[in-house]
Amino acid sequence: MKFVTIYPHQVGLMSKNGNYCQILTEGKHWVWPSQDVMVYDLTKDFVPPFELNILLADPAFRQLVDVVEVRDNEIALQYLNGNFRKLLMPGRYAIWKSVVQYEHTIVNLNSYEIAEGIDRKLLQRSDVSVYVRVFVVESYEEGLMYVGGKFERKLGPGVYYFWKNEQPIAVQNADLRQQLM
Repeated sequence: MKFVTIYPHQVGLMSKNGNYCQILTEGKHWVWPSQDVMVYDLTKDFVPPFELNILLADPAFRQLVDVVEVRDNEIALQYLNGNFRKLLMPGRYAIWKSVVQYEHTIVNLNSYEIAEGIDRKLLQRSDVSVYVRVFVVESYEEGLMYVGGKFERKLGPGVYYFWKNEQPIAVQNADLRQQLM
């Protein structure tokens, strides 16, 4: 037998012949030589070594994680201590419940409007900007916004952000400065 120590803020995933057996929590554990233990830090991202559904079927594992599901038409913005950490693509994520607490904002890309609660500086980050359309209306202009070829509304001077999706959006800028004829 081998001796395995799981320290505070760690867990071990025990497997035998490549198949998941059980989760090991803090403490000292004896395991058979044919069993492997992968130790994970609860403060780090978790990349499952097995199919996530297999792990979630274990109630002991399920108690240690929060599951974040991001659908095909969505993205998730992950925050740590109120600061943006990363963008989650469509998929299913197991996030350790530990001293590190993450918040997630799920964004539905079917709607082109961006919620007021999302920081506009965040939309300029390279990993997020691929999902954003930007239109600028100068101080001497007025913008006419068309969605799907239909007039939607007038836009005053400013910078406007919209989610990229299958709906075509166009902004036609009209110069309002007086001109001599």
